[in-house]
Amino acid sequence: MRALQRFLLLVVLCFAAAVSSAAAQGPVPLADRLCSLANDGSVTAQQAVARATDFNCEKSQFNTPARHYWVRADIADITPEIASPVLRLRVARQNTITAILEFEDGETETLIYGSDEITANWRSPTYASFPLPQSSGKIATSLLIGV
Repeated sequence: MRALQRFLLLVVLCFAAAVSSAAAQGPVPLADRLCSLANDGSVTAQQAVARATDFNCEKSQFNTPARHYWVRADIADITPEIASPVLRLRVARQNTITAILEFEDGETETLIYGSDEITANWRSPTYASFPLPQSSGKIATSLLIGV
């Protein structure tokens, strides 16, 4: 149950950035795009990427108590519009956050944010914001986060 509570605190994910025309674009909530993979902590980042079809996208998905979750959001239709994407997470007591960007060519980029980075990127009482790398014009199709 504690893992579920921590997970629900992280559910508020969003991209925030300015579009290339320099007009500010507000946050893009991902709540309606979330799918989850509940597990006992044994699913690695590479396994989570490979198990895309095992993610549960139903509204009741967060009623499953688990020690660890992988959360996936399909973002292909929003990333081309964002010049400088930022991942903003509601953070509770995480020591490490793993984020994986999947690109249209099948490549992935794994980002690991430790407690020092979480502290350094703290933006408000409960949020941390992390700039997402720009991968030479490639379009990110999905975002996975391990909590």
